[in-house]
Amino acid sequence: TVRQILQEQFSEEYNTDLLTSYVLIIDVNDEVSASNSTVGSLISIVLMQSQILTMVFCGWRIHKTIQSRTMSSKLRLMHGRALNMLIAQALNPTIFLYIPAFIIMFGMFINTDFGDLPKVLAMALALFPIINPVIVIYFTDDYKRYLFKNGQPSSTQ
Repeated sequence: TVRQILQEQFSEEYNTDLLTSYVLIIDVNDEVSASNSTVGSLISIVLMQSQILTMVFCGWRIHKTIQSRTMSSKLRLMHGRALNMLIAQALNPTIFLYIPAFIIMFGMFINTDFGDLPKVLAMALALFPIINPVIVIYFTDDYKRYLFKNGQPSSTQ
């Protein structure tokens, strides 16, 4: 219904057929435009997956390095917390940016209507910038102490 209303209002002015387009600039009846869009989407998916694999590989290498080095227990604990924070920060865009975008692109390829799922995915995209500082605050003791002591700076500086 929305596409029909928009088609009536914008088709003459912008010379766009919204009823046969899945993105405003891609006409699915134009083979060149549709294939370029498909190739672009596939490249985006491959890049997202390679970024995820890079994060997993780097985290695993850091973990192995920490295990193999001789360190004091306090230093090992600090490195473990830093690694946990890095993992949480790597999972944040994966969960709130890459996975929703992947699901939406996958739906385009299989021509499926997911119902209300895109609304949920849009909310997930909106959570990304909120969750990132929460991760840093959670894993950084000085920030936690400052927040839980009602803004009073800690005396151990």
